[in-house]
Amino acid sequence: MRAALKIFGAVLLIIFLAAMTPEMLSSLATVTADVNIADYTLLEMVITWAPALLWLGALGAVGFMIFSEVKMRKSGGGGGRAKRYR
Repeated sequence: MRAALKIFGAVLLIIFLAAMTPEMLSSLATVTADVNIADYTLLEMVITWAPALLWLGALGAVGFMIFSEVKMRKSGGGGGRAKRYR
């Protein structure tokens, strides 16, 4: 049951990130539209790459969570620390 919750949580994380992406993009557009902030070239580059980096990071974390749970299920794990130290 615990493993299924972790996998469900990973999928829920992707859904949450997909739901928040439009809000994040509109906020970043607001920041770049400000006259005082728009002059910074490095900030523009960071804002351009931020959504892609967040998606890659989230997909990597979710992939790792699912991979570790599937690996633990296949090995018959789930015993916690007692199984690791034998």
